[in-house]
Amino acid sequence: MSSSSMTSRTLSIPRQGGFTLLEVLIAIIILAMGLLGLAKLQTVGLTANNLAYQRSQASILAYEGVDMVYADREFAQNGCYDVTLEEDEPSAGGCGESPNVDLVKDWKRRLDHTLPGGKGSITVTETKHGKDKTQTYIVHIRVEWQRWTEEDGWNADSAKPLEVEVTTGI
Repeated sequence: MSSSSMTSRTLSIPRQGGFTLLEVLIAIIILAMGLLGLAKLQTVGLTANNLAYQRSQASILAYEGVDMVYADREFAQNGCYDVTLEEDEPSAGGCGESPNVDLVKDWKRRLDHTLPGGKGSITVTETKHGKDKTQTYIVHIRVEWQRWTEEDGWNADSAKPLEVEVTTGI
């Protein structure tokens, strides 16, 4: 063969037909980061859903307290339903045949069982307003509960409690 025929021929280098190991590793890292983002999004969504559920339950229980007082308003106006966050039952005497003690105990029990660290208070206060000093009674219901945090767990002393308050007249 002549040297001229050898130089006219070009050597063909085969083209690469797949992915390199580096490309595969980068794709796996990108996929892992996306999956971690989805996992975090799921966690945040579940936390927000749980908090919304607790707020709904607290609102329902607060309005149960209002209904309880409204149904027995004559005794409520005499302080028969007044209870603090720490008390388990009303301390007012002279409530006669009012079912207040049992109703308030049951309400407090439901608060404790439904909400983490759930507590509630009821106060009924007399107010007079206007020129003719019209007498009305204001019912104030407060429901508190604890929120779980990663740092504190359910530690009630370190976290500010969440709360729902309802104020209405009877």
